[in-house]
Amino acid sequence: MAWSNLLVCSLIYCQFVHTLQQPQVISTLIGSDAQCTQTTAQHNDCQQRAAACRANAFLLQTTVNGHPNLCFSCAAGYKQTSNNVFWPSCTKCPHDTYRAAGAYNTCIDCPTQSYTERDAEQSRQACLFPGNQVVKIPISNNAQRTECSAGGWRQQLETDQSRYCATCMHGHHDAAIGVNATCSPCPIDTIRHQNNENTCSPCWSGLMSPMGSKRCTWDVLAISIGSDSLCLGSSPSPICAWGRSQCNASSGGIFWVDPGLRYYNCLSCMGGMKFKNTTDNPTRYPECEECPANSYRVEGTPNTCLPCPVSLPKSATRSPGVSACQLPCSRGTTNSSSGSCIQCGKGTYKDTVADSVCKMCPLGKFSSQLGMSDNCDACPSNSMSLPGSDEEGDCNCQAGFAINVDLSCTPCAKGTYRDQDALPSAACSSCPGGKFSDASQLQSVHDCKTCPSNSDSLLGSDAVTDCMCKAGFTKGADSICRACDPGSWKSGAGDGACTSCGPLRTSLQSGNTLQSSCVCIDKHADNGASDGQCVLCGDGTYRNTLNNGVGSQCVACPQQYSASALTQAQLLHTTHQCIQFV
Repeated sequence: MAWSNLLVCSLIYCQFVHTLQQPQVISTLIGSDAQCTQTTAQHNDCQQRAAACRANAFLLQTTVNGHPNLCFSCAAGYKQTSNNVFWPSCTKCPHDTYRAAGAYNTCIDCPTQSYTERDAEQSRQACLFPGNQVVKIPISNNAQRTECSAGGWRQQLETDQSRYCATCMHGHHDAAIGVNATCSPCPIDTIRHQNNENTCSPCWSGLMSPMGSKRCTWDVLAISIGSDSLCLGSSPSPICAWGRSQCNASSGGIFWVDPGLRYYNCLSCMGGMKFKNTTDNPTRYPECEECPANSYRVEGTPNTCLPCPVSLPKSATRSPGVSACQLPCSRGTTNSSSGSCIQCGKGTYKDTVADSVCKMCPLGKFSSQLGMSDNCDACPSNSMSLPGSDEEGDCNCQAGFAINVDLSCTPCAKGTYRDQDALPSAACSSCPGGKFSDASQLQSVHDCKTCPSNSDSLLGSDAVTDCMCKAGFTKGADSICRACDPGSWKSGAGDGACTSCGPLRTSLQSGNTLQSSCVCIDKHADNGASDGQCVLCGDGTYRNTLNNGVGSQCVACPQQYSASALTQAQLLHTTHQCIQFV
């Protein structure tokens, strides 16, 4: 036996032993030297099988003479990781990927919002959509409890006191994992992996993701079918024809030739999106558009957004599957601009299951929390708020009440009031002078009562008895303030009696407030003495002023006049009443 043939036999034996140790490696006979030479009828068949082997990125082994001999591929769920045709090996497709039998030598990612329960999955049907679920692993010892702190994992105490290490599934998050925790989908263009921190991270610029996703992608997905060298010529590779046949309306694909690289591609839109134009081989790179609210499209399905089922009529824009369809927005939630349900904002509530807007909190109520499903909280007693108030601090004391040190609203006391336009921190104001209030909770200065005529009161008076007679007035038995009679005076406010002007004195009017308003009576004048008594003016004299007051005196008539001819009544007047001698 020739050394070359011995070497080939040795290698084939070694390969046989190796493939026994690697059961995932599949070897397919292409042909022998005799079958694959150019002079044989089977030559073209050998070349096509070899081209298909290369197109799928499998390992092609040739004979010593250079003819294609064996094609090494991997079983479903595996892909080749060795370039050595004598030592082929396969590894499992990792979680969240799959590979079908005979398919191209790569593990295909599951749709961006799905996951697999294990590795080495063989079909897209193994990609699961999580829904809003919590992943829980029992904790049985302290070591496991200590380890439950990485990424988005949290300790969770169940109602039966059993402990779990919990997190949200891929593409979902919860601000605080705890008893009866619920997970919410990450918003569109954000992602979260199950083992990452319990927050959704934004996609990098230019990348996108549907709601509830674990990775970001381009909106247009491209699968290469082959190049010119494989797909053109007299004997194109079978993989080109197969790939071209798969890129059709049923898969939502568009056949497109890259004008620069001359590569044949099958383009499709990510889940939740569809092409604006479905013409094969467009002159420009095709664009995807979002499925509208209340519809969905699964990646790899026809280029049509399907309406959500009647039983689950609602979905956000760019929904990647029927699992995104749900009931109308629940209580405490409302539609967002994208069509998803978001919590009612502060100051609002929604108490129905419907796609309606959140209502403003009514007058006298407030809501400081998101997602209020019942009517808003009532303001504390004796306080009021405007519609749409979003905190208790918006509740201001009603008119007639003022805020206390304990932040409660207490009624304004008698003699005070507080109107609705007062500042929230303003205290009750006193009724002004001349008014009083014998009732509490007054809401306006106009509610303060006016004191009776000719009486006055101090600020904050709380009874009619606080109204005292003004200066120059005195209160009678009937409690009415009347002016001091002529011949009396009263300088201060109060209910006391008027003071008499004294002997031989009077006043020219009533209601006098000063003692100086008292004057000597007719025919009398001040004697000029310190006792201030009034004296009768004698014959030949007169009082020098009509309104004589303290300090005035009787003055003698001029010499050319005689007082003897004057009547007694005329003695009250001036020199003009003195009679001139004849």
